[in-house]
Amino acid sequence: MKLATLLVGLVLVTGCEKSGSDAKASGSLSKDESSLLEHLPKGSVALFGGNYMKFQNYLANSPLAKAMALMEKSMPGMGEWMNCWVEEIPNLTMMGSVRLQAPTVMMQFVMKGVEISSLEKCTKKASFASTVDPDGKYLSYELPSINGPVKGGYLVLADGTIYSRQSMTMAGKPLAVPVSRAELEADIAALAAGNAQSDTLLVGAMAKVDRSKAMWFVASGANTPISDKVGLLRGTFDIAGGLTIDLTAEVKDSKIADKIEKTVGDAKDQADRLGGSIGEMIKAMKLTRSGDTLRFVLSIDDKQLSDLVKQLGPMLGGLGGRPN
Repeated sequence: MKLATLLVGLVLVTGCEKSGSDAKASGSLSKDESSLLEHLPKGSVALFGGNYMKFQNYLANSPLAKAMALMEKSMPGMGEWMNCWVEEIPNLTMMGSVRLQAPTVMMQFVMKGVEISSLEKCTKKASFASTVDPDGKYLSYELPSINGPVKGGYLVLADGTIYSRQSMTMAGKPLAVPVSRAELEADIAALAAGNAQSDTLLVGAMAKVDRSKAMWFVASGANTPISDKVGLLRGTFDIAGGLTIDLTAEVKDSKIADKIEKTVGDAKDQADRLGGSIGEMIKAMKLTRSGDTLRFVLSIDDKQLSDLVKQLGPMLGGLGGRPN
């Protein structure tokens, strides 16, 4: 997929803040945020975090609950798994990173405010196979996926922080990669050579993000195959009366930026033909450009989101592999 199409597609399927003004910035990192970064590796292309439980609760109780129910058809137990996190782990603090190790994309997570016993309870509620090691420091589990169960685990670190990772190989058909305790322990041992605090470009970008939102992310095209086209990206997801996203992207290639502007403009021109909530969503989308920086602004309220889920229902059902 071409970069311009990818960026536009990301915006079209999500939402943004209601105004085109600059996004609020949270500024310097807190002590807890800095501590979490110390448990993540250096060399990441993205960092993310936020009030994960707030977002999970919204997924369970908003119009998106129907979409999640459709996902349950292909991945049984996932709905109960997510609901249990909301009920059992209300004070979770989470941060994660994304690394590219071609052909694998790896997401690594660190969490505070959660115990292995709570995670084990949730695996049992969801009927996922799981085992806690005799020392109580590791929970292995099997999560469902479209291609079958995927083995993973949660490792308790010396300070009580819990670490995990998920990987997907993109060689041929995308497939989740199993992980073992030994591999997680090796990840932690490797932190002696440097952690995410060393990724000063991303850490600096974090200061410009409103980290009070349900979820936030910062990313960089540096050290990737698209470094000549994309610089820094940052954004937030929020869920006040609907689903919102604020996305700002540094697009170094002016031709790509021009194409994005044209594509968004063309989409807005065609919005009436699409009709329904999809058309309303596209018409509400805003795009501003300042030099090589683009900002997408869009908002989807709960009513529009509910209508959108209904409109896309047949397609979502198809993704689940079974009819509604």
